[in-house]
Formats: sequence, structure tokens, C-alpha cells
Amino acid sequence: MAQTRTASHEAAIRAKEEAAIAARTAIAVEAARKSADRRARKEYLVERAADAERRTARLDARVAQLSSVLARGLRRDPRIDPRALRREPERLPLDLTTIGWPTAPPDWSRYEPEPPAGLGRLWGRARHQQRLAAARQAYERDLAAHGRLEADRRARFTEARRRHATELARMRREVERHNRAVDEFAARLAERDPDAVADLLAMVLDRLPLPADFPLAAEVTCGLRGELAVVRIELPGPDVVPAERAVRYVAADDELWEVPRPEAEVAELHRLVIGQVGLLCLRDLFAADPGLGSVALTGYVRATDMSTGRRHYPTILEVHAYRDTFQHVDLTDVPDALLRLGAAVTDPYGPTPLERSA
Repeated sequence: MAQTRTASHEAAIRAKEEAAIAARTAIAVEAARKSADRRARKEYLVERAADAERRTARLDARVAQLSSVLARGLRRDPRIDPRALRREPERLPLDLTTIGWPTAPPDWSRYEPEPPAGLGRLWGRARHQQRLAAARQAYERDLAAHGRLEADRRARFTEARRRHATELARMRREVERHNRAVDEFAARLAERDPDAVADLLAMVLDRLPLPADFPLAAEVTCGLRGELAVVRIELPGPDVVPAERAVRYVAADDELWEVPRPEAEVAELHRLVIGQVGLLCLRDLFAADPGLGSVALTGYVRATDMSTGRRHYPTILEVHAYRDTFQHVDLTDVPDALLRLGAAVTDPYGPTPLERSA
């Protein structure tokens, strides 16, 4: 009886200990889960905040790009040497990969049967002659096949060389035509032909180092002797300026909030962009053509008439710059440079844009 009570008591103690261990284990597991949840939540919040910072950094980088259009452009030489437009004939290799190399004809020694030896020469001569005739027949058959293949290969080789020579001649003629046109263009430039000067200035404007989403449409005409250039260019609209100033993460709502850029700031930055592009155009044109005396520059944007829904092209920049004046203007101060040049910059969506028909 005493032993039974002792066993029961020990079992109860073990059960109590096991229950305590299980409870501690459950508490530890729950604590680990909560700790993992806190770490995951913290990492999530950090990542969301970092995402907001990355998006804000992209906005800042875009503004920096828009603010440095002129500075970047001034670091390069916009001059175009007509002689550099000449081409050299391209070296076109002869492609013989599908032709293959000549192969050796069949070797009779690999066909010729061994002559009989010993006593076989007495009674095996007839059999040897039969074997020799069969070998000769096989050799001549393979030799003829090899000849046909080699003749076909030579024919394809000759045709490949003919096509190659024809293509080289065509390319040389094309290069010669191009170089004659370049030489004629250079001669016309030297004579200050207005159309040639206009073409050169159009090439200069095509090479403006502008952001990829900026338009590059330009029309150039020149007056007598190419001393006056009348230029009409398409300028970027206000939509190139980010509508958001920053992105903020609000942890309480778990949302990314876009902080809007004030309209006045958008308009100011857009005017800065327009002024930079206009000044860069003038600088490149004057630098590329020493004979150019003045540039009448007009810049327009694509817009939609809110009353009719039709596309129109309001002029937002007008300036007539003379070389003597322009070379003394400090281009690092965009507003002052525009002022000194007498430029007119207007809001394309304002009440009084400088309207021009397309």
C-alpha cells in the first residue's frame, strides 16, 4: 500500500514537472514568435521608409538633372568639322564559312588490295584480279564523287567572291557619293551658302545633350550669307518637372504619401529649364559657326486648348541674340542672361502666351 502511494506521488511530481516544462516551452515559443514578429515589423517599416527615401532621391536627382542642363552642355565642344563627316570604305570580310575548304581526293593505296603471297601467287591470281577490279571500280566511283563535290565547292567559292566583289563595289560607290556630297557641303559652307549653313546649324541642334525625354525638333533657316539664323525649336512642357517634391512614409497608416510640389515651384523650375535650353541653343550655334552674326530663336511647346480640345503650339520663348552681345553674357546666371538678351519667356498655360500657329 505504501509502495502504491509512493509511485502515485512520484507520478504526480513527474506530471507536474512536465507540465511546468511544457508551460515554460510554450512561453519561450510565444516570446520567440513575438520577437520574430517585432523584427519582421521593424524590417518592414525600415524597408517602407527606405522606399520612400529612394523615391525622394529619384525626385531630387530629376530636379538636379533639370537644373544642370546648361552646365552639362557647356562642358562640350559643339563644333562640327565637315571633314569628320567623310566615311571610309568598310572592310567587308569574305565569308567562306558555308563554302568549306578543299579536301584531298581518294588515295588509291587505301583501296588497292594486298597482292597474294607465297603459294597464293600460283592459284590465287584470278581472285586477286577480281578484288583488284572491284577496288578500282570503288576508287573511280569515289574519285568521281569527290570531283563533283570539289567542282561544286569551287563554283560556290567563285560565286561568293563575285557577290563579295559586287558588294564591295556598291559600298565603295556609296561612300564615294557620300564623300562627294560632304565635299560639296563643305565648299558651300565656305561660300556661306544659306541652305548649307542652315543644315550645319540643324545638325548642331540635333546633337544637343538634353535629357532623353526632351523633344529635339528644330527648324532652321538662314538669311543671305548665312549671317542670320532663324530658329524654331520645340521645348519641353511643364510635365518634365516632377509633380511631387518628396515621398513620405506614414507608419501609422502604412502608406506612402506624395508631397506635392507647389505650382509656383513647378512653374519656376520649368522656366529655368526653358531658359537653359534656349541659352544652350544660342551658345552652340554661335560656337559652331564663327560666321553667324545673330540668331532669332523661337521656342514652342505642345499644348491642348482646354476650350476646344485641339492641339496647339503656344510660343513660350522669344529672343534675338547678337554675337557681340552674347559673348559678354554670363551663362551661369540664367535669369540675368535672359534679361540681358531681352528674351521673353511666358507661361504656355497662362492667360497671355505668345501664340503662334503651327
